[in-house]
Amino acid sequence: MSDNITTATAVRTADDAAGGGDAKRTVMDRVVWFIEWIAAGFIFLMMLHILISVFGRYFFNQPVPYTQEVAGQFYMPIIALIGMIVAKHRSEHLQAPLIFDQLTWGNRRILVVFQSTLCALVMVLFAYFTFTGDFLHGLKVHEKAGISPFEIWPVLLLLPITFTALAVYYVLDLINAIRGKFDEKNEEDLVDEFLGADEQDELLGDEPELADASMSKKEGDA
Repeated sequence: MSDNITTATAVRTADDAAGGGDAKRTVMDRVVWFIEWIAAGFIFLMMLHILISVFGRYFFNQPVPYTQEVAGQFYMPIIALIGMIVAKHRSEHLQAPLIFDQLTWGNRRILVVFQSTLCALVMVLFAYFTFTGDFLHGLKVHEKAGISPFEIWPVLLLLPITFTALAVYYVLDLINAIRGKFDEKNEEDLVDEFLGADEQDELLGDEPELADASMSKKEGDA
């Protein structure tokens, strides 16, 4: 097991050192990069909208009409929902793996399979109920943003889209967990757990390129 872990880690380290990560950008990476710019655009529009309204209120006693409704029920929900997808894609959501890190690799795998299945099911339910309930109802009754004349069905449609995307991500997590590829970052930690530094150097010593890549990776982490 330790030999397989060492080999896989060394190869991955060599790929990273050679810049293989950029070359392997997936279509989803590009899609997420695009929607990040969309979210950034809405953040800019919200700031500009609020700034103009505040400026108009204090200097001309005439704020921009419905600023609070538009900011609270258009800009912020869009930014938050896009942020949920981006955070999941980049694994940048808040984590507290105090117990998870203490488990064995096999138990981690079981736990990830369970939580990925549960989360995927919950996201599917959220997507269903937000589509049939919030979106279709809002579209039917022409739901407005507060007292403004603006209909909010486009934002309501984003709810089931977001939950569907999250469900897909959790299904992918489930597949990776079943295949044993859920914990790539911790594979490098397992190398240190099963092998000492001298043994690692001995195994990598016959492959100068891999050894150099591993050393560069360690210096970068330091």
